[in-house]
Amino acid sequence: MASMPFSFSYEVFSPPLDEDDVEFHQTLAEFLNGDFFLIKIHVRYRIICLTRPQLEQLPEEIDGYESSYGTEMLLSYPELLGNDLFSGIPDAIVPRELKQIMMPEAVAHARNLCESSWSDSISENSGCRLFNLVLDIDAEGLYDEVVDMLVEEYEEEIQTVPASKTAIDSLKKVNLGKDIAMEECSICLVEFIGEEEVSEMPCKHMYHQECITQWLQRSGMCPLCRYSMSENST
Repeated sequence: MASMPFSFSYEVFSPPLDEDDVEFHQTLAEFLNGDFFLIKIHVRYRIICLTRPQLEQLPEEIDGYESSYGTEMLLSYPELLGNDLFSGIPDAIVPRELKQIMMPEAVAHARNLCESSWSDSISENSGCRLFNLVLDIDAEGLYDEVVDMLVEEYEEEIQTVPASKTAIDSLKKVNLGKDIAMEECSICLVEFIGEEEVSEMPCKHMYHQECITQWLQRSGMCPLCRYSMSENST
């Protein structure tokens, strides 16, 4: 496993319930008893591109790509203790090592809320308490290291054979016009910008040229559908 390609900072905290949360709690309390947590995970990540040529659509002063990711879930206290809060978040966004650090801290924070006499939950003598539990993460990583990590994780799951240089060079170049509904490259998870030129696999999946080139040099399979360039190229 490669070393973690991100530097990061994070915070686990419990802000007061807002108006929507209060309304939700009132509905919840009509049917359930016990302690519940609104888990809100917010990730802001920035991928710095030291080797990738800048796209013409980007201002000259920008040397990377910024994006965000968020998810919410409702868990009872026992469910929180037995669940992986990060199971649906790709390792390219929150690396495994960081998940392993944050999960025990989140559980400990939740336990303290339940056991403490203080809370920002609203009980109204209903026997149902609701808490906010926010995991706020800022991450920054190098483009090449992030892609390398994804390829290595893929190689752990399946034995791979690199694609030939001829097969890689044969990839169709496509200009992403307004009629092509592609939001992001599935390798680096960076959003496509404007009418960016990308590489199209024979299976019709599209990626940044640099991303798919690095990928195919290690594994000849499409990372989305596992179409094999090695087996199907002539």
